[in-house]
Amino acid sequence: ADGKETDSQPFGADAHVRVFFHVNAPATGAITLNLGVMDASGRQILHFSSLATGINIGDCDLGHRYAVDFHFDCPLTPGEYNLVTGVSSMAKSTLRNSQMVVESVIDYCVGGARFNVSEPTDGSFQDLWGICYVPCQAHLSKFD
Repeated sequence: ADGKETDSQPFGADAHVRVFFHVNAPATGAITLNLGVMDASGRQILHFSSLATGINIGDCDLGHRYAVDFHFDCPLTPGEYNLVTGVSSMAKSTLRNSQMVVESVIDYCVGGARFNVSEPTDGSFQDLWGICYVPCQAHLSKFD
């Protein structure tokens, strides 16, 4: 929240992840910087792509250092998580219109960072089971 590096994410707070990279070689086409959030068992539960926000890493100048900032509403329940990131060339999926697929991996950083989502501190009750928390409204109806 204050722009400083941390390994703890408050429950229910917006998340901000900054990924630094250096362009060592030219790349053409649809080049993305991906950010994945994985649970303790290694399952990727969140995925973000720079291409999905209009940032094509292939447009970056050779020999320069850059950063991509990912901002997102963090739906994660309290626990430990891992960040992974990679640079890939992408192509439109032939099976799903809403998805791109990796053509080739250019660079990949596994275990880039580990962080935890802390317990809520406001004293309110939330039934925090599972990996992600999504607010829900429930309504009771009676039928005779």
